[in-house]
Amino acid sequence: MSLVIKGKTFIFNKILSSIQLAQFRQRKAQTNGQNGSKKQKKRKKTANIKDEESIQDGIDTDRSQGDETSTCSSRRGAAATADFAIIRTLHSGEIIKHSQTYTIEVTLFQIIMYLEIVFIQVNGCSFVTRTAIPADLIREEEFGVGEICSEHGMQHSHTQLEVMEDELAGKQQEIEELNRELEEMRAAYGTEGLQQLQEFEAAIKKRDDIITQLTTNLQQARKEKDETMREFLELTEQSQKLQIQFQHLQASEALRNTSHSCTAADLLQAKQQILSHQQQLEEQESLLKNYQKKNEEFEVQITCLQDKITMYEMVCSLLRKISFLISFFFPGFCSSFEI
Repeated sequence: MSLVIKGKTFIFNKILSSIQLAQFRQRKAQTNGQNGSKKQKKRKKTANIKDEESIQDGIDTDRSQGDETSTCSSRRGAAATADFAIIRTLHSGEIIKHSQTYTIEVTLFQIIMYLEIVFIQVNGCSFVTRTAIPADLIREEEFGVGEICSEHGMQHSHTQLEVMEDELAGKQQEIEELNRELEEMRAAYGTEGLQQLQEFEAAIKKRDDIITQLTTNLQQARKEKDETMREFLELTEQSQKLQIQFQHLQASEALRNTSHSCTAADLLQAKQQILSHQQQLEEQESLLKNYQKKNEEFEVQITCLQDKITMYEMVCSLLRKISFLISFFFPGFCSSFEI
């Protein structure tokens, strides 16, 4: 389409340039006509002065040449303007010149109509067999002078239009072939497409239910993980406190051992406290191990759920692609179908 638009714009610019050139030549022809009339007046004056000197020679030459001679000269100003002059030489030697101007103009309305046809062909892709350039030209003629028009630019534009029409015809054939293929596909896969759509709808509903279940399971697993982490932190803090207390007890026991005033009862109490603290530490360590195991199990569950979600997302993407293809080939069947 870009080549067609470039061709059309090239023709449009060429028409405008030819119109401007025609106007310029018409003005130039008018100025030349005015200058010619001034020169004729000067020639008449000089002819009257020289008439007396060349009467005899003029009579002989006039008899040999005839009563009067007329010469015609025509000039083309632009592609649609021309000048026509009739020069007569009398017996007295006077030269009489009758200048005539006529123009063959293309109206602005005709140019606009032609450009509208061109832009309709480009924008609307309406394939026209042949768009003829408007040939109704308004003629301004004087003294029954015939038509004169330049056909060089018109032939060039005709050739360009024929090339563009051939391109448009080829594109029209391609579009018709594509339409036929689409109709064949619709006729072949009409009933199967409906069944597949129903199956896809059921699969998508199942997929939505599974995704909701997985999301709820993930949320619950995350909540449980947060709770276990909080309990784990609390237990670590308690174990640190117990270790500090144990260190204090060891220090106090060392002091008691060094002191000579310690008794056997104090030693037994210290040993009992140490044993109780050791039991508490062992219990806390077992609890910590249990929480670590639970944490590992929850992490395994979370990874499994994430893998399932990725798999369902892949299935969703495949279903979307399939539904897009079905909607492309059967747009009427997928009007109420959304993924």
